[in-house]
Amino acid sequence: MGLAALLEHLMQNYVGAQKQSFGKHPLHTTLHQIEEELKALPAVRDYPELKVKGSLGQGNWATIPWIAFLDSRVAPSMQNGVYVVFLFAADMTRVYLTLNQGVTEVYDQLGAKEAKPALRSRAEALRQRPDIRSLPGFQLNWDINLGVVKGTGVRYVDSTIAYKAYERTALPTDDSLAKDLEALLRVYRAYAIETSTAATSAPTLDLPPNKVEGPGELPLEQLITQAYQRITRQGFFYPPEEFAAFCVSLKSKPFVLLAGISGTGKTRLVELLAHQFGVHEYTIAVRPDWSDSTDLLGYRDLQGHFRPGPLLEILREANAHPDVPYFICLDEMNLARVEHYFAEFLSIIEKRNRQRGKVVTPPVLGEFTEAPWSKVYVSDNVFFIGTVNMDETTHPFSRKVLDRANVFEFNHVNLSYHAGPGTQPVAS
Repeated sequence: MGLAALLEHLMQNYVGAQKQSFGKHPLHTTLHQIEEELKALPAVRDYPELKVKGSLGQGNWATIPWIAFLDSRVAPSMQNGVYVVFLFAADMTRVYLTLNQGVTEVYDQLGAKEAKPALRSRAEALRQRPDIRSLPGFQLNWDINLGVVKGTGVRYVDSTIAYKAYERTALPTDDSLAKDLEALLRVYRAYAIETSTAATSAPTLDLPPNKVEGPGELPLEQLITQAYQRITRQGFFYPPEEFAAFCVSLKSKPFVLLAGISGTGKTRLVELLAHQFGVHEYTIAVRPDWSDSTDLLGYRDLQGHFRPGPLLEILREANAHPDVPYFICLDEMNLARVEHYFAEFLSIIEKRNRQRGKVVTPPVLGEFTEAPWSKVYVSDNVFFIGTVNMDETTHPFSRKVLDRANVFEFNHVNLSYHAGPGTQPVAS
């Protein structure tokens, strides 16, 4: 099948697939085929700085699937920068080819109230470029409609610089799709060259400083104190001694478990800490039907193509950026039996050793030799954090797992912390 036929196949079957198991679904193969078709286009093949990456979700089906084209000079990640991306509407009736901005870091640092005007201001500024204004058939307005009323899909309305819509029932030919993408990538490449020439780093919004100084500038105790103060000012409360112990534990061991009843802020703590220290944070939602490591690391589809799992993709990114810490949060880790899907990975972590001044492990996939995944390892900038709910719907941990992790229990909630001056105690 060609590019248009593959897109149509994905759009016709995605809504139904969302009711089925995420791992090993045939649509992952379809996405891989779309990526390969795109990489083979001259406009992409002849753009060495460009990375093509698509996603149907991480562990669960995404509401808005996407296929992005990122130039690292102006798009350090999907969270920040400027990039080209296909965005699929939630109901899969349309797909948009867009020039867009990352929204996650902007919202994290500015908050919703200030992020929206900041994104729109930058979009309007870029729309004044003559090459963007002259893009054939592309719209320069806020009318993109992804069919959602909350979440990242709504934020894309404010971040979109230019877009062109394709209806599923009237997709253009492969040649027309290629010409549209070529025109947009030509503009994107010119922007990347101009921006990287004018500055030594990829452009970002003018965000206020919102993270603590780096580890080389302040002692650990002061770093932890600053992070704790910033988090509590946002309205979140954790006992200071538990917060400090969690931070120190991460520094001493790369695998930490946060256990406790639901709703005590375990996952949110990971997100907040990553934000305060400027760490890349990824959350992988564990599913009850996981029975082996393929849902995390990947598998071969029926055509023999290797489909990398979300964990393997994150590890590869971490290998490429050894100076950037990565938090990988396995959310609700004991919904499935941990020793079934994570035990062999724990064994790899145990084999960490120091080579040429850095800590490495054997390749994650063992004897697997297909490039570029054959050399992916667990680097020392990766930290694993598992959240654990203790109730009747989850599985207990084996001693093997507990022996390899630092465990923290979140079993109390201080309701009086948020009590206002007019709050009355509940009558006994």
